[in-house]
Parts: sequence; C-alpha cells; structure tokens
Amino acid sequence: MAAKTEVKEYLAYWMQMGRKLVLADRIISLDQVVAGDHYTTRFEEIWQESQAQAEFACLEGSEVSLKQLFAPNYELLDCPRCHLPLPSADLGPRSAQPCPCDHLNLLPNLDTVPPRPPINTGEKLRSIWQRLPKT
Repeated sequence: MAAKTEVKEYLAYWMQMGRKLVLADRIISLDQVVAGDHYTTRFEEIWQESQAQAEFACLEGSEVSLKQLFAPNYELLDCPRCHLPLPSADLGPRSAQPCPCDHLNLLPNLDTVPPRPPINTGEKLRSIWQRLPKT
C-alpha cells in the first residue's frame, strides 16, 4: 500500500512532467506544482479534490486510480527508465502497467531538471555547511 505522502509525491512529480490528472468530470493540468519549500496552493486544492474522488482519479497515461494506490495490493516503485514513481501490484506477478513516460518521447532527458519535492533551502544549506571541514 502506498502512503498518502507517496501518492501525493507521485502526482506532483508527474504533473511537473506535464501529465494531467483525470477526474470523473474533467482533466486538470498545472503549470507550477512546487513553490520553493511547499507545494502551490492550486496543487494542494487539486490533491484534496483528487482524494475525494479517489475512485475516479488517475494520472493521464495510467489506468491505476488513486483508490487502487491506497489499497494494500499496490505500491509505487521507481521506473527503470525514468526513475519516477510507477504504480505496481505487489501481490502475485508484477502487473505490466506501462509507465507514463512511455508516452513522453524525451525521457529520460538528462539535460533537464528532473521533478522534485519541495525543498527547504535554508535547511539544505545548513546541512551542507555542517559537513564542511572546520578550520
């Protein structure tokens, strides 16, 4: 079973790559998902809405609904091609679910910045500073 934070990150990563969220009544895309150390307000609203419609919500290019991802027989693994989260049934033989990157001709593209979670820059810089040798 994928944790809610993992599913949220899965949606955020793929929406940063231009994938859309398919709901029962519409399709949603976003230009900006991350704003510094937090997700954008619009992404948070979409995340809440997708949880409410989890049975019908799925990522464009995937047939696995959010409800299925919250079930105990699914997990999120890294795609061997693009290294982004990929839904996979974890009971019995692995399902042959295609990765959403199958429809993106430019993946993997090492010349672009990969999708990322929100980052607290101050905390990250403090961590680097603490590892520097003190003279």
